[in-house]
Amino acid sequence: MCATTARGAIVLHDNFDRAGPLHGSMPTTTPGGAWTAHSGFATDGTKVSASFSIFGFTEAAYLPLPVPITSGNVYTLSATMYRGQSTDNTAIMIFGFFDATPSWNASAAVDEGHAIAIAPRNNQPAVNRMLNGFVGTDAFVADGTNGVTFGVRLYETAPNTWVAIALELAPTNVVLSSPPTPITLANIHTIGMISGSLLPPYIDNFTLDVTPAVGCACPGDMNADGLKNGRDIQQFAHCMISGGSCTCAEMDGTPGLTPADVTAFVGDLLNAAACP
Repeated sequence: MCATTARGAIVLHDNFDRAGPLHGSMPTTTPGGAWTAHSGFATDGTKVSASFSIFGFTEAAYLPLPVPITSGNVYTLSATMYRGQSTDNTAIMIFGFFDATPSWNASAAVDEGHAIAIAPRNNQPAVNRMLNGFVGTDAFVADGTNGVTFGVRLYETAPNTWVAIALELAPTNVVLSSPPTPITLANIHTIGMISGSLLPPYIDNFTLDVTPAVGCACPGDMNADGLKNGRDIQQFAHCMISGGSCTCAEMDGTPGLTPADVTAFVGDLLNAAACP
């Protein structure tokens, strides 16, 4: 199935409207448990701020998954980032899906290679993509990172075949990683954040929403950015070559991938067809 562009039902939300240690506090809305957090994480009534020593700045704050990740749904974890106190423009705050005890030792592997996450920069128009459990390359973000809402979305390209993409959700809705990254959910048990700096960026509006993946909102929009353009070609070609089930590649409205889907896809690209 393809990722939809619509936001779904919010199952967890935290606007950090309380002051004090993050550890032991409850999210604003959740069916699950409280935060487990290093003492360096605190809330000031509007956001999470964090401060660490040079000897231990890669610390974590996390929540148990409030709902299980199941086939047939799209999961989007999002947060709004703000420039922090650091003068280091490259400072990062990682957020995403992690194992039962998130950790990072500043090596290439994030959370022992289990992380499905992203890391917005403090004062640079860039987000580091860590969707496969490892520090990746930066994606350029035209809107910068101060006051921008980013997300990590998990969805299926075939039943129980999961991928992840990095997103900017506001003020612009755009995919920051293409093609989608294949992932495994075997070790995913929490959602949360890991600091990557002494004074990482601030984080707010930590939200998990779930959308039923009932179909494709825009056939041909393979990366779910609301557009049909050249960025969709690689994933469309992958669907055709692999023979897998991908609803957004079924251009002619009939189940299964055939040459008719290729004709329709190319036609939409040439005609600059818009999504509904």
